[in-house]
Amino acid sequence: MARVNIVSVNFVDNPCSFKQKFKLEVTFEAFSHLEKDIEWQLIYVGSGASSEHDQLLDSVFIGPTPEGRHQFVFETDPADVSKIPKDDLLGVAGLLLKAKYDGQEFICLGWYVQVQYNEPEFNENPPTETNESKLVRQVMVDDVRVTNYPIKWDDLVVDEPIVEEPIGDEDIAIDLGAENSEEEMEEESSDDDDEEEADEEESDLGSEDTDDGDEEEIEDGDAGNKATDEHQDMEVENVANVNNETNKEKANNASTEEALNDVTNA
Repeated sequence: MARVNIVSVNFVDNPCSFKQKFKLEVTFEAFSHLEKDIEWQLIYVGSGASSEHDQLLDSVFIGPTPEGRHQFVFETDPADVSKIPKDDLLGVAGLLLKAKYDGQEFICLGWYVQVQYNEPEFNENPPTETNESKLVRQVMVDDVRVTNYPIKWDDLVVDEPIVEEPIGDEDIAIDLGAENSEEEMEEESSDDDDEEEADEEESDLGSEDTDDGDEEEIEDGDAGNKATDEHQDMEVENVANVNNETNKEKANNASTEEALNDVTNA
């Protein structure tokens, strides 16, 4: 925020003769100690058509300025009538009070100035030659225009032309960078967790497949053993049957031989 604020400007002897000096009572407040001088300028705007007719009436330097409220009287000579275009002499002119710090303008106050003759007939029919002694001026103090400008103060912080304190780009960049780093770390951690979970799931699936394969091999082994036992039983039965048939044949042969012997003996 601005380090200096103009509290009030009081014009002494207003209205007054045009030839009379300007006398201003300026009250301002410094929000911190200022090492360098503040330059105050009073400028008379003689013509609204071009700034080349502006007249720097005077400038003063005040400083160093301690923190707190201060007041000074700014007194300058009047504007030079010869430097004002004749067509712009009467009517509305302008007055500017500017303040600079370290060569940088940080505030400008502007007022309208009404210039006319103190005799009505001169205003209706202005004389060919300007009669400066009859000119009067009045600063319209109720209509002041204030403009603030950003500057670098002693701490090299750029002010904004608003009341709120500005946030530097560097602070934002750091904050964003920190936020981005945290987000990236969270994303990487999340990715690592996902990969670990995926590895665990694959490991579990592999274990289940192995267990299933072992169970199938055991079942196949049991089935093979059963088939072998059944085959052996069938072979035993076949051998027994062959033996029975052989015994039957032997018995039949014996019976046949006995029968033949009986027939022969008879």
